[in-house]
Amino acid sequence: MERTIKRLMSLDMSKKSLRAVALSNLAVGESYFFRDRETWEAIPKAVPNFKNLEILSIGCSEGEEVYTASFVLKGWFKKILGIDVDNRKIEKALLGTYNKWKLRGMSVHEIDRYFRTSGEDFKVKDIYKDGLSFKVLSAFHIPMENKYDVIFARRVMIYMNDEGVSDLVNKIHDLLKDDGLLILGKGEIYWQILEKFEPFPVGKAVFWRKRRRSVSNGTEIDIVKVSLSEDEPFERVEMVKRLLNAGLYEEALSWSRFLKNDNLRNVLAWKYEILSLAYMGLHEEALKVLREAKKRFPGDIEIRRLERVLAW
Repeated sequence: MERTIKRLMSLDMSKKSLRAVALSNLAVGESYFFRDRETWEAIPKAVPNFKNLEILSIGCSEGEEVYTASFVLKGWFKKILGIDVDNRKIEKALLGTYNKWKLRGMSVHEIDRYFRTSGEDFKVKDIYKDGLSFKVLSAFHIPMENKYDVIFARRVMIYMNDEGVSDLVNKIHDLLKDDGLLILGKGEIYWQILEKFEPFPVGKAVFWRKRRRSVSNGTEIDIVKVSLSEDEPFERVEMVKRLLNAGLYEEALSWSRFLKNDNLRNVLAWKYEILSLAYMGLHEEALKVLREAKKRFPGDIEIRRLERVLAW
């Protein structure tokens, strides 16, 4: 990363152009169809006996996750509700019209099966809209009257602090049926989840179910604490570094925040959190974390370099 920054700064370009080159086309905050293919391949195996499923998608963005669930579980579900706090995204979800880039994870056969073309756009076929609904709604204000068989909460909690994660985990726990399935994003892990849920591996995916017994010294929690203990700082940081290098910015953000909260003196965790946010296009949030990092580590040279890059 440092070499890339030096190389960019040596070019004869304006500061605005430099920053655009450094961060453009790197945002991965938006969703797309069949994201994390292994998860979608495992879902039918995880719920083989379920019928008339009631499904909730938290932070559904423009509806890609909801429609993908409809594709995969057609004939198995009664209803799927997608919620998001952004009314513009919900409006797009209701239209069900997408450009080709949103379909980049799909084969030609899948596109022909699930979409009809309209000029350069692709519209979800009406048969896959049956039973679907979208609402502008915060996850914290979901009514408690309904219980769900499956709840998607992928890459929602990575933007929350510990208190927010705890509140949402408790909310999801109350909304999920006793034999229901919680689906998080690939690479997401939170200690709050481990207190309320137990892992349920299926194929290459890991889902979560309500714990059937309480854990005071649970095995999973112990494993996480050992694997992230301060006895192995190099391995911990290298893991986040590998995620960044692989372009898995959301996963890197999740783990860097986990490490930072585990040890606020871990300066590398702060740096990787800033980088992850910057790569995802979350510039203002990256600046906010950077300002906090400057207060904690006023003499750190690399943080000053990051500040110069984000100032472009």
